[in-house]
Amino acid sequence: MDNFSLFAANAIILFVFAAAFYATWLEQPDARYWKSWAVANLLLGVSLIFFMAEPHLPASVIVVAPNGLLILGFTLRWCGAREFAGREMPLGYAVAPFACFAALCAVPWFIASYGAVYTVVNLILAILALGTAAEFFRDRRDGLLSRYGLVFSYSLMGLSFALRVLQGILEGNEMAYQLPDDMMLVLHLVVALVYTSSSGAFSLTIAYERNAAEQREAALRDPLTGVYNRRDFENRLHTLLEDDKAPRFAIVQFDIDHFKQVNDRFGHAAGDKALRLCASAIRDALRPQDCLARLGGEEFAALLVDIEREEAARIADRVREAVSAIALDVTEDGYRLTVSAGIYHAGSSHPDFDAVMKIADDCLYLAKNRGRDRIELSPAAA
Repeated sequence: MDNFSLFAANAIILFVFAAAFYATWLEQPDARYWKSWAVANLLLGVSLIFFMAEPHLPASVIVVAPNGLLILGFTLRWCGAREFAGREMPLGYAVAPFACFAALCAVPWFIASYGAVYTVVNLILAILALGTAAEFFRDRRDGLLSRYGLVFSYSLMGLSFALRVLQGILEGNEMAYQLPDDMMLVLHLVVALVYTSSSGAFSLTIAYERNAAEQREAALRDPLTGVYNRRDFENRLHTLLEDDKAPRFAIVQFDIDHFKQVNDRFGHAAGDKALRLCASAIRDALRPQDCLARLGGEEFAALLVDIEREEAARIADRVREAVSAIALDVTEDGYRLTVSAGIYHAGSSHPDFDAVMKIADDCLYLAKNRGRDRIELSPAAA
C-alpha cells in the first residue's frame, strides 16, 4: 500500500469514528467527551487530506494548515480524555499547544526551516499523545479493560511521534520543504492506522464498559439514600462468613428513633430528607472501607471488617453523635434526630448468617428499650 492509500485509509477511519462519536453524543448530550472526540477526529481527518494534497499546495499552507489541524485534533482528544474522567480542562492548557505553534509560525527563521517545523510539531504531538495515554492510565483502578487498549494506542502513537522528533533533529536544515517521503513515513502511517482503528474502537468500548459497571453498581444501591441496599449487604456478609480466614468484623444495625413521627407530623418528603441526611451522616462517620446499607424503612446496617470490638463501639458512638447533630428544617428550631444502634462483633469463630443478624437486631432493640439514642454491644465472642 502506497503512502497516498495509507493517508486515505487513516482519513476514512477517522471520519467513520467521528460520525459514530457524534451520533453517540446526540444520544448522550451530557457526555461532552463524545463531542470533543468527534470534532477531534474530523480535524485529524481533514489534516490528512491536506497532507495528501501537499504537492499542489503553496509552502505557507503546507506548514500551517495540516500541522495546525493535527495539533488541534490531538489537543481535543486530550480534552476528551479528561472530560471522560470528570476532570476539568483548564483553558490555558487547551489553547497552549496551538498557541505555541502559531507563535512560532510568526518567527521567520522557524517558518523557513521545514526541519524545525517538523521537529517542533512532532514534539507537541508526542506530548499530547503520551499525555492522553497518561490520562487513561491514571484511572486504571476502575477495572475497565478497554482503558489499557487506549493507553497502548496513544503510547504507540506518541512513541512514533517521538521517533520523528529524533529524525527532525538529525536531519535539521537538510530536510526538504515537504513531508519526508521515506520509510519512516510508511512506518508512521502504519502505526497511525493501528492507532486510529484501536483508539476509536476502545473509546466506544470503554464507555460501554463504564455504563455497564454503573448499571451494576446502581442495582446494588438504595435509590433514595445512595448507600448500598440489603441485597448487597447480605451478599458481602455471606462471603465474609464463608471465609475461614476472614478477619474479625462487626455488624452495626442502626435505627432512626421515632421516625414514624417525622412522616406523620411533617410528611413523607420530610421523612425522605431525614433518611438522606442520616445516611450521609452515618457514611461520613464510618471508615472509608466500611460498607453501609439501608436494610429497609429507617433501618441501616454497617459492615466493619478487620476491626476490634472496642473500635467498633467507638465508631458506632461516633455515628450516634453525628446523627444527633442533625437539625431537620421542618420546625423553627429544627427537628432533632437520634439513632439507636446494636453491635455484633465476631471473634475467631462465629455463628451463621441468621444468628449474627439476630444478635445485632437483639442489641438494637435492647438499645431502644433502654431509652434510645444509645448503643448496645453484644457480649464478647471467643
